[in-house]
Amino acid sequence: PFCTFPKLIFLILISNVKDKEEEEMEAVSDQTMQQYSMTRIALSYGPSISFVMLVRLTILLFRPDIEDVAHRKLGDVTPLPVTQEYDFIVVGGGSAGAVLANRLSENPDWTVLLVEAGGEEIVLSDLPFVYPSLQLSPIDWQYKSEPTETSCLALKDRRCNWPRGKVIGGSSVLNAMLYVRGNARDYD
Repeated sequence: PFCTFPKLIFLILISNVKDKEEEEMEAVSDQTMQQYSMTRIALSYGPSISFVMLVRLTILLFRPDIEDVAHRKLGDVTPLPVTQEYDFIVVGGGSAGAVLANRLSENPDWTVLLVEAGGEEIVLSDLPFVYPSLQLSPIDWQYKSEPTETSCLALKDRRCNWPRGKVIGGSSVLNAMLYVRGNARDYD
Protein backbone atom coordinates (compact mmCIF):
# COMPACT_ATOMS: atom_id res chain seq x y z
CA PRO A 1 0.00 0.00 0.00
CA PHE A 2 1.01 3.60 -0.62
CA CYS A 3 2.54 5.37 2.38
CA THR A 4 3.47 9.06 2.50
CA PHE A 5 6.95 9.99 3.67
CA PRO A 6 5.89 11.85 6.89
CA LYS A 7 3.63 8.95 7.86
CA LEU A 8 6.50 6.52 7.27
CA ILE A 9 8.78 8.57 9.56
CA PHE A 10 6.02 8.66 12.19
CA LEU A 11 5.63 4.87 12.00
CA ILE A 12 9.40 4.36 12.32
CA LEU A 13 9.49 6.65 15.38
CA ILE A 14 6.56 4.79 16.94
CA SER A 15 8.22 1.41 16.35
CA ASN A 16 11.45 2.68 17.97
CA VAL A 17 9.47 3.90 20.98
CA LYS A 18 7.73 0.53 21.22
CA ASP A 19 11.06 -1.35 21.08
CA LYS A 20 12.51 0.69 23.96
CA GLU A 21 9.35 0.39 26.04
CA GLU A 22 8.98 -3.35 25.41
CA GLU A 23 12.37 -3.95 27.05
CA GLU A 24 11.01 -2.49 30.31
CA MET A 25 7.61 -4.25 30.19
CA GLU A 26 8.39 -7.09 32.60
CA ALA A 27 8.62 -4.75 35.61
CA VAL A 28 5.32 -2.98 34.88
CA SER A 29 2.17 -3.58 36.95
CA ASP A 30 -1.17 -4.61 35.39
CA GLN A 31 -2.67 -1.14 35.79
CA THR A 32 0.35 0.52 34.21
CA MET A 33 0.25 -2.10 31.46
CA GLN A 34 -3.31 -1.13 30.56
CA GLN A 35 -2.29 2.54 30.40
CA TYR A 36 0.69 1.55 28.25
CA SER A 37 -1.62 -0.34 25.89
CA MET A 38 -3.95 2.64 25.66
CA THR A 39 -0.96 4.85 24.74
CA ARG A 40 0.08 2.42 22.01
CA ILE A 41 -3.45 2.33 20.67
CA ALA A 42 -3.81 6.11 20.74
CA LEU A 43 -0.52 6.48 18.85
CA SER A 44 -1.51 3.79 16.35
CA TYR A 45 -5.10 4.73 15.65
CA GLY A 46 -5.28 8.45 16.42
CA PRO A 47 -8.69 10.10 16.73
CA SER A 48 -10.63 6.96 15.81
CA ILE A 49 -9.98 5.58 19.31
CA SER A 50 -12.00 8.48 20.73
CA PHE A 51 -14.94 7.44 18.59
CA VAL A 52 -14.68 3.83 19.78
CA MET A 53 -14.54 4.92 23.41
CA LEU A 54 -17.57 7.16 22.83
CA VAL A 55 -19.50 4.22 21.36
CA ARG A 56 -18.49 2.02 24.31
CA LEU A 57 -19.59 4.69 26.81
CA THR A 58 -22.89 5.12 24.97
CA ILE A 59 -23.52 1.38 25.16
CA LEU A 60 -22.73 1.34 28.88
CA LEU A 61 -25.08 4.27 29.55
CA PHE A 62 -28.03 3.34 27.35
CA ARG A 63 -27.80 -0.46 27.05
CA PRO A 64 -26.18 -1.75 30.26
CA ASP A 65 -27.88 -5.10 29.65
CA ILE A 66 -25.40 -5.78 26.84
CA GLU A 67 -22.32 -5.63 29.05
CA ASP A 68 -22.26 -6.13 32.80
CA VAL A 69 -19.06 -4.31 33.77
CA ALA A 70 -19.82 -4.46 37.50
CA HIS A 71 -19.64 -8.28 37.48
CA ARG A 72 -16.90 -8.69 34.89
CA LYS A 73 -14.14 -9.58 37.35
CA LEU A 74 -13.69 -13.23 38.25
CA GLY A 75 -13.04 -12.49 41.90
CA ASP A 76 -10.54 -14.03 44.23
CA VAL A 77 -10.56 -17.77 44.76
CA THR A 78 -9.97 -19.08 48.25
CA PRO A 79 -6.89 -21.33 48.19
CA LEU A 80 -7.64 -24.94 48.99
CA PRO A 81 -5.37 -27.21 51.03
CA VAL A 82 -2.67 -29.01 49.06
CA THR A 83 -4.18 -32.32 50.09
CA GLN A 84 -7.46 -31.51 48.30
CA GLU A 85 -8.32 -34.18 45.73
CA TYR A 86 -10.16 -33.61 42.49
CA ASP A 87 -11.89 -35.98 40.14
CA PHE A 88 -10.72 -33.93 37.15
CA ILE A 89 -7.95 -31.38 36.69
CA VAL A 90 -8.25 -29.35 33.49
CA VAL A 91 -5.03 -27.55 32.55
CA GLY A 92 -5.59 -24.40 30.51
CA GLY A 93 -8.49 -21.97 30.75
CA GLY A 94 -8.79 -21.35 27.02
CA SER A 95 -11.91 -21.87 24.94
CA ALA A 96 -11.83 -25.66 25.16
CA GLY A 97 -10.53 -25.95 28.73
CA ALA A 98 -13.11 -23.59 30.22
CA VAL A 99 -16.00 -25.30 28.40
CA LEU A 100 -14.74 -28.76 29.39
CA ALA A 101 -14.39 -27.75 33.06
CA ASN A 102 -17.87 -26.23 33.00
CA ARG A 103 -19.43 -29.35 31.48
CA LEU A 104 -17.65 -31.65 33.94
CA SER A 105 -18.78 -29.50 36.88
CA GLU A 106 -22.44 -30.01 35.89
CA ASN A 107 -22.27 -33.36 37.67
CA PRO A 108 -22.63 -32.51 41.39
CA ASP A 109 -20.74 -35.67 42.38
CA TRP A 110 -17.54 -34.60 40.61
CA THR A 111 -14.98 -32.06 41.75
CA VAL A 112 -13.17 -30.15 39.00
CA LEU A 113 -10.11 -27.92 39.14
CA LEU A 114 -9.39 -25.53 36.25
CA VAL A 115 -5.77 -24.32 36.21
CA GLU A 116 -4.77 -21.27 34.14
CA ALA A 117 -1.33 -19.62 34.22
CA GLY A 118 -2.64 -16.20 33.23
CA GLY A 119 -5.18 -13.85 34.70
CA GLU A 120 -8.30 -12.16 33.39
CA GLU A 121 -8.60 -10.56 29.98
CA ILE A 122 -8.21 -6.81 29.85
CA VAL A 123 -11.00 -4.53 28.63
CA LEU A 124 -9.08 -3.75 25.43
CA SER A 125 -9.53 -7.33 24.24
CA ASP A 126 -13.21 -6.52 23.57
CA LEU A 127 -12.21 -4.17 20.74
CA PRO A 128 -11.37 -6.24 17.65
CA PHE A 129 -9.21 -3.63 15.92
CA VAL A 130 -6.77 -3.35 18.84
CA TYR A 131 -5.74 -7.00 18.85
CA PRO A 132 -2.22 -6.23 17.52
CA SER A 133 -1.50 -4.29 20.73
CA LEU A 134 -2.28 -7.41 22.78
CA GLN A 135 0.60 -9.32 21.21
CA LEU A 136 3.78 -9.30 23.30
CA SER A 137 1.76 -8.12 26.31
CA PRO A 138 1.42 -9.88 29.69
CA ILE A 139 -1.62 -11.84 28.40
CA ASP A 140 0.50 -13.38 25.61
CA TRP A 141 3.02 -16.20 26.13
CA GLN A 142 5.30 -14.27 23.71
CA TYR A 143 6.42 -17.33 21.77
CA LYS A 144 8.62 -16.90 18.71
CA SER A 145 8.87 -19.19 15.69
CA GLU A 146 12.13 -20.84 14.75
CA PRO A 147 14.33 -18.85 12.33
CA THR A 148 13.55 -19.52 8.69
CA GLU A 149 14.99 -18.59 5.31
CA THR A 150 11.60 -18.04 3.63
CA SER A 151 9.47 -15.96 6.01
CA CYS A 152 9.76 -13.36 8.77
CA LEU A 153 12.81 -11.99 6.96
CA ALA A 154 12.28 -8.42 8.19
CA LEU A 155 11.94 -9.43 11.84
CA LYS A 156 14.68 -9.76 14.42
CA ASP A 157 16.55 -13.05 13.96
CA ARG A 158 13.98 -13.95 11.24
CA ARG A 159 11.59 -15.15 13.96
CA CYS A 160 7.84 -14.43 13.80
CA ASN A 161 5.70 -13.72 16.84
CA TRP A 162 3.45 -16.66 17.62
CA PRO A 163 0.70 -15.19 19.81
CA ARG A 164 -0.79 -17.64 22.33
CA GLY A 165 -3.10 -16.49 25.10
CA LYS A 166 -1.88 -16.58 28.69
CA VAL A 167 -5.28 -15.54 30.03
CA ILE A 168 -8.70 -16.90 30.91
CA GLY A 169 -10.10 -17.47 27.43
CA GLY A 170 -6.73 -18.46 25.98
CA SER A 171 -5.78 -17.54 22.44
CA SER A 172 -9.38 -16.65 21.61
CA VAL A 173 -8.74 -13.40 23.51
CA LEU A 174 -5.99 -12.50 20.99
CA ASN A 175 -7.72 -13.48 17.74
CA ALA A 176 -9.48 -10.23 16.68
CA MET A 177 -12.84 -12.02 17.08
CA LEU A 178 -12.39 -13.70 13.70
CA TYR A 179 -13.19 -17.25 12.77
CA VAL A 180 -12.69 -19.27 9.61
CA ARG A 181 -15.25 -21.83 8.54
CA GLY A 182 -13.91 -25.06 7.18
CA ASN A 183 -14.33 -25.82 3.51
CA ALA A 184 -17.52 -27.82 2.85
CA ARG A 185 -15.47 -30.36 0.88
CA ASP A 186 -13.56 -31.18 4.08
CA TYR A 187 -16.79 -32.37 5.69
CA ASP A 188 -18.55 -34.04 2.72
